[in-house]
Amino acid sequence: MTSIGKLRIGEKVPARIMGVINVSPESFYKNSVKTKVNEIAIVATEMQKTGADMIDVGAMSTAPYLETIISVEQETRRMTHAIEVIKRNCSLPISADTPRAEVAKEAIKLGADAINDISGLKYDKKMADIVARSGLPIIIGAYGGRSARISGSVL
Repeated sequence: MTSIGKLRIGEKVPARIMGVINVSPESFYKNSVKTKVNEIAIVATEMQKTGADMIDVGAMSTAPYLETIISVEQETRRMTHAIEVIKRNCSLPISADTPRAEVAKEAIKLGADAINDISGLKYDKKMADIVARSGLPIIIGAYGGRSARISGSVL
């Protein structure tokens, strides 16, 4: 059994619902994109009211079929901004969806409750160390077989 923030996860705990807020305008699913303070706040509050157990924040599109290269600094700005807004408006645990260790490090400083790395710790060799040092849980995506592109880098 483990916990993400106050949220228990494990054998005898029911399935959990993760709300997703993408603050990346280049994201492939436009209905999930929220970039303005009031949009982020409203959606986070609605997610909490309607039964989400946690919120996952994505600040850079990782769609393997899109060219979505943004700088680490830009992803960090987006991520930290969103975490600050969400924390002011709801009490759900937050996972930071990023394959980049530097972004994860800043999200952790702001109180993210977990890191969600869809690359399976393959994109940034420093990610495992950053998360291990934090003591936070990590959600790891499974990548197998074919190479995938994340922001212009081939895994």
